[in-house]
Formats: sequence, structure tokens, C-alpha cells
Amino acid sequence: MESTRNERLSLLPSDATQVKDVMTSKVTTATPRTSLTEAAGLMKKLDVPVVLVYDGGRMKGMLTERDLGLSPPIQQAPPDAAIERFMRTSIPSCFDDDLLKDAVQVMRTSKLEWLPVLDRRDRLVGVLSLYAAER
Repeated sequence: MESTRNERLSLLPSDATQVKDVMTSKVTTATPRTSLTEAAGLMKKLDVPVVLVYDGGRMKGMLTERDLGLSPPIQQAPPDAAIERFMRTSIPSCFDDDLLKDAVQVMRTSKLEWLPVLDRRDRLVGVLSLYAAER
């Protein structure tokens, strides 16, 4: 009789949930030179609360609705200011086949509500919400 991957890892079914089971593939990207106004417009138009910032095929940072609404430096900046001045940098990511519980731990440790999700070829495939992950 063959054992399943979860049995070999001694995981309960709820512990075996993978990131891809909970993430959303609805992702919006922008460049570091995108203005605050453009980023806010993208979030509103596409109904997404986070923009991942890419430059030359590499992730450089992230900007959230919360950042836009609560950050005093953003509130005081001109609307055409580039998001690279305000985005969060050094953002960790996870893989779509990682265990959800491990990704949640990364989010908690990093104090992030959103985590970019990559496939094993390092391509962006989604974003994980801490809210959705903890439901």
C-alpha cells in the first residue's frame, strides 16, 4: 500500500493545505516609476488592495491600499510622486506549493498582510492574503 505525501510528512489534512489552495491569482503589478495616483487608480479599477512593484522582471517592492491611506509621507507627497519612494522593499515571498501554515508564519514574522506567491520557476502566480489564510 502506498502512503500519501501527507502521511509521509505526518500532517493532518488541515496542516497540509498549500498556498495555491488559498491564494488569489488576481495580481496587479507596476513599475517603480508608477505614480501614486496611477497606483491608486489601478487598485480601484481592478479592485485589488495591493500592487507588486516589478522592474526588469524582478520584484522590487509592494504598495498596499493601507499604505496609501495611512502613511503620512504618502499623504503629504505630490500625486505624481513615484511609488518607489514609498513602497515596502525586501518583501519575502513563498511558493505556490508551500504549506499554508509556513507562509502564514512568514507573514506574521514579517508583519505583512500580503505575500507574493511564485511558482518553482520564480514566476509571479498570485498573492496570499493573511485574512484569507487564517479563515
